[in-house]
This record gives sequence, C-alpha cells and structure tokens, in this order.
Amino acid sequence: MDGLSIAALGNARLHTTVSLFTRPPYQIWRVARPCVVFSPQEQDAWIDRLIEVSSVIYATDTSLYWNDRRDYFHHLDEFWVAEKDGRLIGWCGVCVWDHASHRFLYIDTLNVVNEFRRQRLAALLMLEVWLRHAWANRRLLPLTFRTQSPTVYRLSEQLVPTGTYPALRPRGTHRDAGVARSLARFTAERTSPGCQFEEDSFIVRHAYGHALFGDKPHAIHDAAVDHYFNERMNLSAGDATIIVTFPRYDSVIRALIAYTMMRLGFTTNPARRLKRHQLPRI
Repeated sequence: MDGLSIAALGNARLHTTVSLFTRPPYQIWRVARPCVVFSPQEQDAWIDRLIEVSSVIYATDTSLYWNDRRDYFHHLDEFWVAEKDGRLIGWCGVCVWDHASHRFLYIDTLNVVNEFRRQRLAALLMLEVWLRHAWANRRLLPLTFRTQSPTVYRLSEQLVPTGTYPALRPRGTHRDAGVARSLARFTAERTSPGCQFEEDSFIVRHAYGHALFGDKPHAIHDAAVDHYFNERMNLSAGDATIIVTFPRYDSVIRALIAYTMMRLGFTTNPARRLKRHQLPRI
C-alpha cells in the first residue's frame, strides 16, 4: 500500500493482536483492537487509503463518508484486510455486541475491489469472520449490517436463505423474526441515534444524511431486492436498512460447505502470530 504498514511501530502487544491467514492467492489479516495497534498517524493514513480505494469501487467520491469517520478504528473490535501481491483488495470492520442475552457481530463495513467480486472474496471474508467467531463462542452468532447496498442483502441471503431479515420474499414461518427485529432496533439505535427506525421494514430514515453510492444503487436483477432498495428506501435522503442474518442449523452446514469449497486448493496454513519485523508492508 505504497509504504503504509498494517501495524504500528513499537507495539509490544502486536504479536497477540495481529494474525495472518494465508489463502492463496490471498493473504487475510485480522487486527484486533485496531485503535491500539495503529498509531494516530497510521489511522489517518488508512482512512486516506480507504477513501481512495472505495471511491474507485463505487465510482463516486466517498471522502464525505470517510472524513466523517476519522475515528473509524475506535469503534471496531476487529479490522480484517485482504490483499493480493501486496495490494489492498478488500476490508471488513467488525464489532462484537451484546443485547438482551444475545451476542452478535455488527459488520460495520465490507468492501471488495470490483475485479475480485466475481471470485467471491466478500463471501470468503465473511465466512472467515463468521466461522472464527463461531469457534470462539462455540456457536454461530447472528450478524447485523447497516447499509444502502442491495449486494450486501444478496450476500447475506446466500449465506442464510431462510434466516435473513427483513424477509423480502415468502418463505414459511419466521420463528426468529422477533429476535431479529430486536437486534435490528438495537443496531439502528446504536449506529443512527435519533433516526426513525421502521420495525416492519427495518429501514432507518435519514441514517446517513445522503446517498453513499448515488441515488440509485447497482441493480442486482432480483425484483424483490431491487424494489426494496430503489422504491421503499429514499437513498438520496440517506435512508439505510438494517440487515440481520440469523443462523440456523442448515446455515451452519451451508457455511461450512461453502467455506470448504472456497478453500479447495488453498494452502491451509493455520493462523500464525506475527511480530513487527515479520509484517509485510501493504
């Protein structure tokens, strides 16, 4: 990344907070407590780099969004980075939250460079995050997102077809709907305080204050999803939706199969802890 380092100099706890997972042709980094690992100067440099890369991804100037979030790393429990040949190609910001006896993961950001979307890098990043927290907690945790992107909804629905909310198509009983609504409300209150949350649609009115990706998001050619994002939401006014992915037994099997399929042919080196002098520059 043009000399930008993934970790701060002289951090004595670095070897316990930064992990590298080799997934040829990718390298995936997990940085726990990034506000501690990165120095203030490096945090600013990362934000500048995220502005540059995300503006190319979405073909629009994202500086307004990121400059309002210069404290981005202070809100994250984990920062995941994907690279290929030293190039930043994706990242994911993760928060671990507890609400009403439920622990869940809030996916603050998930971005992948366009040319790697067809290679399902976003799904690989999500499964890395999801399954490693499942191992630590001995169960799959629900996921929540706040987004204006229909692509995020499609990814969530691909992971858990019967446990993604809001439910945009008929699919039988919704036994998790009450819990999903509670997690969505909590996520909305935490990420968009003072904004109106509609419990029937999971839409947060004026969550961002403006459209992040243009007034019309990229259509994914799914009538139900495209209608929801283009017609029910007012993107130019900054509306967002809260997506909740609620795990079920079939989703556990689906996630493990999908992860295994993605890993076929990959080198399965275990995560290794790294010291400062071992860290490449990205």
